[in-house]
Amino acid sequence: MKFLENRILRDARVLANDVLMTDKIMGGLSDIETLSQTADEICRRFADCRISKVVCTQDSGQIVAAFAAKNLEVPLIVAKKSPGDVNLSEVYAGKVVSFTKNEVFDLFIPREYVKREDTVLIVIDVISRGNEAIAVLDILKQAGCTVCGIGCAIEKTFLRGGDAIRGTGVRLESVARIESMSTSNGIRFLSD
Repeated sequence: MKFLENRILRDARVLANDVLMTDKIMGGLSDIETLSQTADEICRRFADCRISKVVCTQDSGQIVAAFAAKNLEVPLIVAKKSPGDVNLSEVYAGKVVSFTKNEVFDLFIPREYVKREDTVLIVIDVISRGNEAIAVLDILKQAGCTVCGIGCAIEKTFLRGGDAIRGTGVRLESVARIESMSTSNGIRFLSD
């Protein structure tokens, strides 16, 4: 959608040919109106689903996911990097290879948070190679619930993470789709 694309062009910075700094949009200085509009657009695209829970990861899309959960009037579940004070047998776990930090970590969701009868929407802020989203999909597969799809604020299509997700058969709806970006040529969006 143009509102998010315009905001990216105005305030995001390309740090390397595949790293986009969005800290003035959805980071340290979050633009609440843009994030709210992004959540509204994701909810509109999944209006045909009977969503019972929204899931996001600890560092990816929490504000957009919170707006989406509020809009849908359902609980928000945050997949965390630590199981907390619960026994590992009481959580679902998925492994992530971080695109930006080049490290491997686990994500955890307590088993009591997701039930087989749930219909879940995953919300992610940026999809590069799709590793976090695929880890959450694995966690939700373990839970046996229905995943209606993934709502994403920004998809870097040139890194093929969206293709990997779509290849699993899961519906992916991205509000802004970046076709290419570089420090010398800027950002180009994929036209719908």
